[in-house]
Amino acid sequence: MLEPYEDRPMLDKLNRLEKMGYLTSAEQWQTLRVIRYRLTHDYPTDDALTAA
Repeated sequence: MLEPYEDRPMLDKLNRLEKMGYLTSAEQWQTLRVIRYRLTHDYPTDDALTAA
């Protein structure tokens, strides 16, 4: 696992981890990441809700 990885695109890293058995599916990981991003970057427009 001492492969150089710093300059590789994230998709290549995920595919490699999937091939090595560390991820069950690189595609599923990306889908979950999109969902997480949408949930964590949902900013309410109501000031009282934002303050809470």
